[in-house]
Amino acid sequence: MPLPSLPALNRSLPVTSHSSRVRYVVELFRAHADDPRLPVLLNALVGKSSYHALLAVEVARVLGDTARLKKLAKHSSRRVRIRAAALLPLRATDPTAFATDYTTRPIAERRRLRRRIINEGRRDLAAALLAAPLSDRERAGMLIACDPDTIADHMPELGDLVPNLAALAHRHPDVVLAEVRRRLDGAPADRRATIWRWIAPAVRHLARARPRELALLVSAAEATRGLPPLFRDVAGPLLSAAPDEMSRLLTLTPTHHFSGRYGICGRIRRRFRELTREQRTRILRAARGDEREVACLLRGLPPGERARAFADAYEGVELRDRDWGEEMLDALPRELRETQAARMTGLPVNQGREEQLRLAAQLAPDQALAVAEPCLNSSDTEERGAAWHAILASALRSRDPRAIVVAFARIEILATEQDPVRNAATAALAVASGQLLDLIPAERLGKLTDVLAGARDTSSETFAHLQGALWRLMIHRAQLGAPVQEQVELLTRLPNSCSGAALAAAGRVLAGSPFLPIPVVAAKTLVTGFAQTLRTEADRGEYDQANCLAAILGRGRQDLPEITSIMRRAIRSHDPRTIDRAILTWLAAPRTRGERLAGLLKLDPSFATLERVQEHICRYRPDLAGILYRKIPISGRLHDDTPYVGIAPGPFDGWLPEQSRSYAQALARFVDDTTQDRWRRLAAVDVLGRLPWVTSEALEPDSPEIGIREAQLAAAFRSPAVEWSLTDFLTVLDTDLAPAAMLAATRVIDELSPAATTEALMVVATDQWRKVSVRKQAVRQVARLHRPEAAEMLVDLAMDVTIHRDVRFAATTGLIELLDDEWAWEALSDAAAGGREAALVLAGITPARMSVRHRARFGEILAKASPEPALVRALPRWSFWTPKVAGRILELLSSKELPVQRAAVWALGSAGSGLRWGMLLVVVAGIAAAAADEPVDSTEELPSQRLLEDVIAALLPEGSRARMEQRDRLKELAAALAEFPHTARQRWQVLLAAIDWDDPLADLNDLAEDVADPMRSREILELTEETLEELRDARLHVDFTATIDELLARGDAVTGAIALALLEHAGDEVGWDDARRARLRTARSHPVPAVAAWAREIHVGSWTT
Repeated sequence: MPLPSLPALNRSLPVTSHSSRVRYVVELFRAHADDPRLPVLLNALVGKSSYHALLAVEVARVLGDTARLKKLAKHSSRRVRIRAAALLPLRATDPTAFATDYTTRPIAERRRLRRRIINEGRRDLAAALLAAPLSDRERAGMLIACDPDTIADHMPELGDLVPNLAALAHRHPDVVLAEVRRRLDGAPADRRATIWRWIAPAVRHLARARPRELALLVSAAEATRGLPPLFRDVAGPLLSAAPDEMSRLLTLTPTHHFSGRYGICGRIRRRFRELTREQRTRILRAARGDEREVACLLRGLPPGERARAFADAYEGVELRDRDWGEEMLDALPRELRETQAARMTGLPVNQGREEQLRLAAQLAPDQALAVAEPCLNSSDTEERGAAWHAILASALRSRDPRAIVVAFARIEILATEQDPVRNAATAALAVASGQLLDLIPAERLGKLTDVLAGARDTSSETFAHLQGALWRLMIHRAQLGAPVQEQVELLTRLPNSCSGAALAAAGRVLAGSPFLPIPVVAAKTLVTGFAQTLRTEADRGEYDQANCLAAILGRGRQDLPEITSIMRRAIRSHDPRTIDRAILTWLAAPRTRGERLAGLLKLDPSFATLERVQEHICRYRPDLAGILYRKIPISGRLHDDTPYVGIAPGPFDGWLPEQSRSYAQALARFVDDTTQDRWRRLAAVDVLGRLPWVTSEALEPDSPEIGIREAQLAAAFRSPAVEWSLTDFLTVLDTDLAPAAMLAATRVIDELSPAATTEALMVVATDQWRKVSVRKQAVRQVARLHRPEAAEMLVDLAMDVTIHRDVRFAATTGLIELLDDEWAWEALSDAAAGGREAALVLAGITPARMSVRHRARFGEILAKASPEPALVRALPRWSFWTPKVAGRILELLSSKELPVQRAAVWALGSAGSGLRWGMLLVVVAGIAAAAADEPVDSTEELPSQRLLEDVIAALLPEGSRARMEQRDRLKELAAALAEFPHTARQRWQVLLAAIDWDDPLADLNDLAEDVADPMRSREILELTEETLEELRDARLHVDFTATIDELLARGDAVTGAIALALLEHAGDEVGWDDARRARLRTARSHPVPAVAAWAREIHVGSWTT
C-alpha cells in the first residue's frame, strides 16, 4: 500500500476508538519509515488539528523521531505538549542543577517529571531530589525511583509519608520487608498494630512477591497473639508458603477473626489439603470450639480424608453427648455422617418427633424411611413436610441410584398436600448437585413439576426450589453434551423460572453464584435445548427466559446465533425495560459490538437516548456521536419529535476536534435553555468540562444563574482544553465567583509557577476585604505550594488574633507543611493556648501527616493544649513519640469536667505501651483513696468510685493472651489496690486478668485468699465465668483437671465457686466424660451448701459449639 495523502489518510482512519486509530497510523508510518515523503505527511498531520497532532506524537514515538517530539512538546495544545514531553528522555546530566530547576516548576509539571524519572530509572535524579528543599511528602514520593540502599536509608524518616506503599512494595519488596522488620524489632503489641496498619496497602503485593518471607515475619512478630486481622485476605498464600509456622500462628488467632463470612477459615480452605496431617490437626483442634469452622475446613479436604481429619480434630473430646448441626453433618463423609446422626437420635434432647425427623435426613435411606414414613399421614402439616424432606434428602445424600428411585416413587402424593409440605419436600433438592439430580428419573421430575404447576397455592419459594434444581441439572447435562430439551420443557411449565430466587438456588451448590462459567460446547447444547422455547416466548412478546439464559452463559457466549436472533426481536419491542435488557445482551460481544451499535441506531435513532448506548458510542464508535447533538429530531419508540441533546457519560478521548466543538455548542444551548431540568443542565456543564478539544469560549461562565455560572467556572478549571494564566485566575478572584473559584482552583494552581502564585495568593489571603472562604482557601493553597517565603505569612496569620478564626486556623494547619521553619513551631505553640477551637484544629492532625523527626515536638505541643475532649482522645496516638503525653492523660483524670475526665479514661485505655506505669499506679492509688473518703451514708453518686471502676476497666488489656503478656504489671496494679477494701471487685478483676493459664493453680489460690468475705463467692463465680469465656475466644485450651481437684479438696466457698467455673468450662469445651461427671458429683455434695446448689445448676446433657 503506497503512502496516502492527508485527505486519504483522514478518510481511512478507523472510526471505532482512539486506540484503534493510533494502531492504524503507527503501523502505516512504520511500514513507510524509509519513504522520503513521510516527514511532509507528518507535518501535514500535525497541522490538521490538535487531535491529529496527538496521533503524530505516537508516530514519532514509534519511529524514534526525537526532534519531532521536541517540536511537538512546544505545541499550542496542552494535551499534545504533555504527551510529547512525557515521551522525551530526560537529558539532565547535572542532578544538582536538575533539582534546583525542579523546585521552580509547577506542581503538575513536577508530577509528570517524577513519573518520567520513575519510568526511565533515573536514580541519580531521584537522589538529588531527596536532598532538595521539598516537602517531606514530595520527597517520600521520590523513594520509589531510588536504588534500594537509598530507599532503606530514608524509610525510617519518610516511610509513613510514602503516597503509594503498594507500588513501592511491588518494585522493592525486599526493602519494604526490611523496614517492617526494623519497625517490629522490640515493638510492643499496640505499636505492632500501628505497623500492620501502615503496611496494609502493600500486603497483597508482598504476599505475591515474597510470601514465605512475609509469613515468617508475621509469625515471628505475633507468636503470642495470632494472625492480625488485616492479613486474613492473604492467609491462604501465606499458609502455602510457610505451612508449619502459619499453622501454629492460626491456632492462636482469636475465634472472632477466624470465623464468619469474611473470616480466615474461608480464605485457607482451598489450601487446607496442601498441609500435612500434623498441620491440619493443629488448626482443626484450635478451631473445634466452633463446629462451623471445623466443617468449613473439612470441606476443603477430599471426602476420603475427612473422616481421619475429623477424628484427629476431636481426639480426647467426649462426643457421646455431642449434638452436631446440619452444617457439620453435611461436611462429613457418608458413613461417618450416618453414624453420627444415628448416635444423635438417641440423645435425650433429640427424642421429640421434630428432632427425629431432622436427623432422619442425615441417616441411611432405609433408616430414614423407617423414621419418616409413619409421619407421612400425620395430621400436623409441618411434620408431614419434615418427613418428606427427610426421605428425599436422605436418598440424595446417599448417592445411591436405587434409593433415589425409591424415594421419588410416590412423589405424586404431594398433589394432595398443602404448600408448606411441598415446600419442605422440594427444599431437599438443594442438597443435590446436577450430577445427583440426573439420577432422579425424568418421569418423576415431570410428576413433581406437574404437581407444583397444578396446585393453586404453590408459593414462589417452592417453585424456586425446583427451578434451581432444573437449572443445575440442565447445566450439568449440557457440560456432558447430553440433550436438555426435556428439562427445558419442565422448566417452562413453571412460572418465573428466571426469578432471582431461582437463579440463586441454581448457583447455591454449583458455584455460589448464578453466573456460572460454562464451556462453549455446553453453552451451545444449552442454547439448542432452549431454542424452541425461546422462539415460542418471543412470539408472545416475552423475553425473560432469553435474557436469563444470556446472563447465565456470560459475555463470551452471548453472540450465539440462537441468542442473537431472539435479541434482534426483543430490540423491536415497545417495552423500554425489554429493550434496555436486550441491548445489554446485544452489545455484550466485543467482536461485533461496533457493527451492532451502528445497526441499532439505524433501526431506531431514539435508542441513542439510552445511557448504555451513549456510553458505547463514546467508547467504541465515536464516529456515531453526531446523533447525540444533531438538530434533527431523533424520533422513535423512545423519544418524540423534539430535538434531543444527550448528556453522554463519556469517555471522550476518541472524539475528533470538530465533534467536540459541535457537541459543546449543543450542550451550551442546552445549558442556556431555562426550560430544561436544572440538574440535567448542571450535568451538561460537567460534560463540557470533560470534552478534550473545545475552545475556552465554550466554557465561559456567562449564565445569569449563579449556580450554573459557578458550575461553568469549575468545569473550565477542570477542562483539559483550557489553559489558565495567573492573570486570568486572579481576574476571576475579583468577581463574585471568587469562592467557587478557590474551591475548584487546585488544577489551575498546579499548572502555574509556584513562586508567582504563592506571592499572589499571599496578597489574597491577607486582604481583609475579601470573603473569609476565599482567604481560607488561599491560605491552604499557599501551604500546599510549600514555598519558603510563605512561612512568615502563615505564621503571622496564625498568631494574629484580630483576623477571622477560620483564616487563622487554616494557617495553623498549613504550618504542618513547613515544620522545618522555627517560626512555625512558635505559632503552633501559640495556637495550643488558644482555647477550644484551636485545640480542635490541632486534634485533627495525625502523626502520619509529618515526618518522624517532628512528631515528638508536636506531641509536646498537644500535651500543653486546652484539654478539650476531642483533643484528649487524640493524645494516645502521640504517646509513642512523646512521653509527656502519658503524664498529661493521667493529669486529666482528675479534671472537674466530666466530659474531659471520660475522654481521659478512654485515652488511658488507648495509650498502650506509652503509659508510664509507675506514675499510673500512684494515680490509681490516689483515686482509690479518694473513693475511700467518700461518705458511705450519702444518697448522691460516688464520683471517685465510678472513676476508679472506669479506670480499671480501661487498663485491662483486651483478650486473654494480651493480659498474659501484661501479667506482671497487672499484679502490681492489684497490689496498689490491696489496701483499699472497697476496691475488692476491681482487684479481683485484675487478679483474674493476671492469671498464668499455663499454670493457673497458684494464681487462683492467690485470688481465693484475697476474698475475705465468703458471702461474695457467687460474685467470684460470675467473674471467673466471664474470664473463661474470653479464654475460649482466645483459643487457649487448658487442662484444668489437677486445678479443679485441688480447689474442690479445700472445701471452702470461694475455691468451690472457682472450681465450678473451671469444671463447667472444661465440660463445655471438651465434653462430659466419666471423670468430669465424677467431679461434678463430688461438687454436688460440697460441704458448703451454696456451692453444692450451684453445682446442681450445671447441665451435662447434649452440647454444641
